[in-house]
Amino acid sequence: MHEHGGLIPFGSERISYHFYFCRFRGRQEGLDKVRAYLIPPVQAANAVRVIFLIDTGANVAVCLSLHRDCLSDSDVRGYKAIAGFKDRARGKLIISELPINDARHEISCVQALTRYREMSTRLTELAPSILKERFFLRASGSGIKAVSYSSAGKQFKAFLSRNEEFQQLGLAADMIRPTVLFQALCKNEGNLIATNALADHGALSTTSLYANKPSLRLVYERLMREFQQLFQVVSISDIDGVALRLQMEKSQYQRLLKKAHRTGLGVACLNPKAGY
Repeated sequence: MHEHGGLIPFGSERISYHFYFCRFRGRQEGLDKVRAYLIPPVQAANAVRVIFLIDTGANVAVCLSLHRDCLSDSDVRGYKAIAGFKDRARGKLIISELPINDARHEISCVQALTRYREMSTRLTELAPSILKERFFLRASGSGIKAVSYSSAGKQFKAFLSRNEEFQQLGLAADMIRPTVLFQALCKNEGNLIATNALADHGALSTTSLYANKPSLRLVYERLMREFQQLFQVVSISDIDGVALRLQMEKSQYQRLLKKAHRTGLGVACLNPKAGY
């Protein structure tokens, strides 16, 4: 191990060490499990990437661009800022702010990144100087390398193969971002502005591409029907017996009229001097 920087050798070199390490472990469980005590296993690296992709809605390229100093203090108490870069957007800086402790999950994204950074210290020490800043590294027979898009994809596929419920779905890591953004659109009633901020898109037209789905079009159609109903209520509100004419209960009519007055239907300000 001293000859290999404290790491288990790879490739043909591992054969001569196999008997020794099996005796060292006390049972025939192979060198990969011994290596996991020295550097983080690929399963851990893949898990951290998946957590990052789900919690931030970023794409795989941004995840792989992370540096070891990607975490910094946020202006919001109890949060950390995570910085990455998007090559397709000319190296645009992508910053996500996430809670240090996330009540929704046993381990937060910030905690996962922090722990993995500690686990991978040995990889960083042995990496070439040009790669020492990279967050995700991997050990191979030819030395320490940055995790590439291809190798990250293979590790994600290996994760799927270990879980029977995922095996027949044909999933890919690239599917996480559009899924997260689509869920945000549905949660916010198709609001492109909120999802645009999450996606770090420069234009709403880019975000709208994620909204062009049949299920979300149903949401937009429902919102249009609601607007038409509110507009109808306001338009004939000065007519006697309007609730009867609209074939609805008077209480329902009053509720709709109150909502229309409160929102101004999104185009009218009923009290322009409010707040002065």
